[in-house]
Amino acid sequence: MFDTGWQPDLRRLLFLLCTLLPAAPVAAGADSLNDALDAIRQQLRLPGAAGVVMRGGNVVAQGVTGVRRLGADDRIAIDDRFAIGSCTKRMTGLMIGRLADDGKLALDGTLGKLLPDVPMRDAYRNVTLQQLLNFTGGIPAYERIGPKITPQLFDLDGTLAERQAKFIRYLLMETPAGPAGGKAIYSNASYALAAHLAERAAAKDYETLMEEMVFRPLGLKRAGWGRPWMPARPAEPWLHLAGPDGYVAEPDRLRPPEQIFQAAGNAHMSVGDLATFAQYELAALRGRDTLLKPATSRLWHAMGRGGSEPIVIAGGTPALSACYALWPGRDMVAAFAVNGGSPGDEACNAFVQMVAKKYAG
Repeated sequence: MFDTGWQPDLRRLLFLLCTLLPAAPVAAGADSLNDALDAIRQQLRLPGAAGVVMRGGNVVAQGVTGVRRLGADDRIAIDDRFAIGSCTKRMTGLMIGRLADDGKLALDGTLGKLLPDVPMRDAYRNVTLQQLLNFTGGIPAYERIGPKITPQLFDLDGTLAERQAKFIRYLLMETPAGPAGGKAIYSNASYALAAHLAERAAAKDYETLMEEMVFRPLGLKRAGWGRPWMPARPAEPWLHLAGPDGYVAEPDRLRPPEQIFQAAGNAHMSVGDLATFAQYELAALRGRDTLLKPATSRLWHAMGRGGSEPIVIAGGTPALSACYALWPGRDMVAAFAVNGGSPGDEACNAFVQMVAKKYAG
């Protein structure tokens, strides 16, 4: 997933934490998006995609198109799991906000105090957890990851916990990407570091924390980690790499960095789950945040990206694309995912424009 690199998107800077909602019911007579999604798939030559639109907490439209793996006849289904890339960061932020409200972490705690036993450059000692989450800690980006680009990640050995600890020690001795408290510099490593702090504070691994504090409370029943298709999950989409001659299925193998960067972009879930999380964010924008204390909720809202509707949150690599969009004034959200990369977020942009035209008018 990381060989060619993770592509940044400024829209990912919206970090909004919102209210607890029940699983979304499907509205009677929900529209089919199959034809609209198929038009997008054919235009961009995508392998497969799925999308959901919700208004007022109800599913009003949904659809699928394409195949789980090119060269096979297995069709995409609405409950299929899709990798969601950097949309994962929203959920990591929610988990850390909840730990802060529980008194287990301080958002203004510094790396020097939170990691007293870890050697680090002086430039990192006063970086706060909040700065890690809004990318102003000067942490190196790690957007492009591969054996030749970042061999230090592929040389790590030991258990996952041991590899994570070794990476954090390496990271904190690197030259900062910028001054602490300066301009935002998008960084996957910043979220890996924040998740490491959460694990130490809660004495639980990251996946357990996410299950207990995000997936289970929100009813995200199809959420998990790593590639959707695995030998134990044969009826799920493969990832596909975009090339000059079209898409090709990516070999399914787990590489060491993918687990180290779980918190930055390695979750998967159905588009229904992703839309449910979007609805959760939308409710928080309207002041109905029941998971976070008011002060914490306001802090996270202050980190969000404003502007006109829709607010779009995107995640992607050369092998996957996913996004969700919020229309606060319309009480509407939408979620979309592709089992292949889409340079420049072309697929997500086409989906959001289609939804805006059909349902936000």
